[in-house]
Amino acid sequence: MNLRDHIGLFGLPAPPSRLNLLDSMVADTIIADIESFIAGLGVSVNQVTVGISEDPHTRLRDHGVDSRRHNYRVWPCPTEDIARHVERHFVNEVGTRGGVGGGNSPTSVYVFARRRVPQFRFA
Repeated sequence: MNLRDHIGLFGLPAPPSRLNLLDSMVADTIIADIESFIAGLGVSVNQVTVGISEDPHTRLRDHGVDSRRHNYRVWPCPTEDIARHVERHFVNEVGTRGGVGGGNSPTSVYVFARRRVPQFRFA
């Protein structure tokens, strides 16, 4: 059950959605997968950034994300509307870092955590 379902239970109007039923189902699947990824990171949501981009790997580099120091993942989205819906969900409802509304025709959602991967030094 997501936030939209909880709002309906209390008799409040559900927030408007620009997605059709099929796109909503795709977005919900991506959201569930991202929620599982975040849960597996073992960090609080305020240490996680969610964003959208048409070129997510370049955008991740712009953020200074390095695979040796950060845990990250990219989810392709079939449409820009789905990507924006997923981003809004995490930034506005879940409380992750990030901003909504950016990107030019974004078709991917990226997620990364600021937690550093332990570095081992050998003597």
